[in-house]
Amino acid sequence: MDTVNSSGESSCKIKKVVSASRLINPLLINVDNRTLTEEEINNCKCSWFEDKEDRSIHVVSLSNKKNTYEGTTEIKRNLCKTVLVLQNKKTNKVQLVEVGECRLGRVTNKRSLQTNYDNDDIEATYEENRSLLLKAFGSKRSKRISDIGSKMRINSEMMTSQIEHSAADVTVDLKELELADSTLDTCLPLCHRNVTSITDVYPLHDFLTQSQLDSLEDEAFTVATLMPFTA
Repeated sequence: MDTVNSSGESSCKIKKVVSASRLINPLLINVDNRTLTEEEINNCKCSWFEDKEDRSIHVVSLSNKKNTYEGTTEIKRNLCKTVLVLQNKKTNKVQLVEVGECRLGRVTNKRSLQTNYDNDDIEATYEENRSLLLKAFGSKRSKRISDIGSKMRINSEMMTSQIEHSAADVTVDLKELELADSTLDTCLPLCHRNVTSITDVYPLHDFLTQSQLDSLEDEAFTVATLMPFTA
């Protein structure tokens, strides 16, 4: 196929058209919110990962010693296609190569291979990332709220260390504990655990003398005589 420029003269000849396939294809990379410098591009390591279940989905990772950028690319059947034009200056022939597009975002924290996360760990990681974002991009009010929240947040490990340090100087006198137990035993009535009747567990003669029991019986008889109970 020959191409014609605006003046009507033949410019070059299209030798080959390479369409996208399910294999690795050229990608146009865009990084969110910035443009990579030439030095960063030369020092970056690019990695390509493919989903085993759906091979049309790929993950692109671009990393250097400081930052890591990741994004997902997916082969789609769009109405419009983006192609790269590769020209051979000697033969004046070109190749059209279909390319994909991928937008990369910065990875704020390194992913761990651990899968059994604890809910407390997930919440702590979320709070740390949120605090970092507020300090970097938040308003004065949000930064102040984040600082107050960080100061009020309790670190469980630090609290445990403080308790252990405070309790290290505490001493217990075993004699005082034994004295407390003996005092308690003298205050409690004697419990007869081996008896067969409930009334014999705490018999009255352990608490009252016989004269006191007789006096109570006389008073009870007097009350019952003067104030008879009716059914």
